[in-house]
Amino acid sequence: MQSEAPPVLQYKDMLRWKKGFCTCVSDYWDSRKASSREDYLRMEPSEKYLFKYKGIYFYPDYLHIPNQELCPRGLKNRRLKVIYVSRNPKDVLVSFFHFSKTVITLEEIPDFNIFMERFLAGKVHSSSWLDHVRGWYDHRDEFSIFFLTYEEMIKDLRGVVLRICDFLGKELSEDDLDAVVKKATFENMKKDPRANYETMPGDLLEKDKGHFLRKGIYFYTDYVTPESIDSLEEFEIRDSDVFLITYPKSGTVWTQNILSLIFHEGHRDETEDIHVIDRVPWLEYNLNKLDYANRPSPRLFTTHLPYYLVPRGLKNKRVKVIYVARNPKDVLVSYFHFSKTVITPDNPPDFSIFMERFLAGEVLSSSWLDHVRGWYDHRDDFNILFLTYEEMKKDLRGAVLRICNFLGKELSEDDLDPVVKKATFENMKKDPRANYETRPGVPLEEKKCFLRKGTVGDWKNTMTVAQNERFEEVLKEKMKDLPFNYIWDNEEAI
Repeated sequence: MQSEAPPVLQYKDMLRWKKGFCTCVSDYWDSRKASSREDYLRMEPSEKYLFKYKGIYFYPDYLHIPNQELCPRGLKNRRLKVIYVSRNPKDVLVSFFHFSKTVITLEEIPDFNIFMERFLAGKVHSSSWLDHVRGWYDHRDEFSIFFLTYEEMIKDLRGVVLRICDFLGKELSEDDLDAVVKKATFENMKKDPRANYETMPGDLLEKDKGHFLRKGIYFYTDYVTPESIDSLEEFEIRDSDVFLITYPKSGTVWTQNILSLIFHEGHRDETEDIHVIDRVPWLEYNLNKLDYANRPSPRLFTTHLPYYLVPRGLKNKRVKVIYVARNPKDVLVSYFHFSKTVITPDNPPDFSIFMERFLAGEVLSSSWLDHVRGWYDHRDDFNILFLTYEEMKKDLRGAVLRICNFLGKELSEDDLDPVVKKATFENMKKDPRANYETRPGVPLEEKKCFLRKGTVGDWKNTMTVAQNERFEEVLKEKMKDLPFNYIWDNEEAI
């Protein structure tokens, strides 16, 4: 097994991936749900949260095979095929902790340190990780068994598929193999209801914790529904539309204000008292119930949607799309403070816990990396301008000119000056049209501000050395081919 710590990804549950993965190999075109293809061994319900049998803790309603002693005796006939998947126990621990907060039948332990001690003591479902892994490995000669690691599957999915097929005696054509590998990626599994466990029994998973999951992305439950998100695919697009795309806390409100100032003279000269949330409204969160279909052109929209959930018409290459990215460390810190400002039932009290949720994509809008990479990798599908928060901080006037040039908007020097002046963070915080102080329906803590610092490199005031190393361990290697050189060296950016 590899000792190297693997990347943390959304939907990290090893068992879930293995089940969906084996389903693809066996019969990838079958439309039945993956959860019905490989049934769990069942037991009669118990009144206890977990019960213990032969030293192993089990769910009252569902049973995983815990070790070689309790599996069916017939598995030792050496003809049955057994695939054992293991994973770096540190990532198992973190994933298990977050999983325990989503399953109703599990006792929710809010403190990570307490959960870690229980995990190390084997006082969790399936008991000791070490005993489980060692038990199967020490008794490997009693079974026809194939060992895999989660890390190997992340590193070389195609190679692992071929190894599994060879072990199972399954021959796939190149076309079939390509389909298996494509459908078994995390990105595609997250969007596949047959494989992503969204259809688990309603009494098992907690559905109402402020967010809901749709096609791999978390949304606020108070403002949208799964049906409204699905309907956006057919949203009617005009060639003159302009879309601002961001991951949360990446300069969204700032760029909304810039677009308002560029397009509306009444915003520049303060003769109109219309807020940016109405000038550049949210596509998915129509907070003010605006009539988007009858808005005059050019319409301006804001969204946090990933590339695969935006209206289909955006790919006509005539609609203008502006994507603003930001150093993910600063996004993380800003997001943490924002989560303590917005009143939800899931406010994380501890930064370390929030960081792990962020790295796992278990926050509103899900994975930062998936969002940025998705839009960048599919940039040729759109008429898109990429900007960074850091570029805007370094040269705001230059950024405004780039936006104007991309949009085909010519501003005189007299018009450009007030755009730049009113778009500074200091002036925005004082402008009620731009600071979201009167946003409808957003439950903020009393005397808390929507806009906080608006600086570059603030993560250094919050993250410890160990947290920074953990963050880079997860993301840095995966971002080498992205063109955002500001990410890991703020000093060079400013």
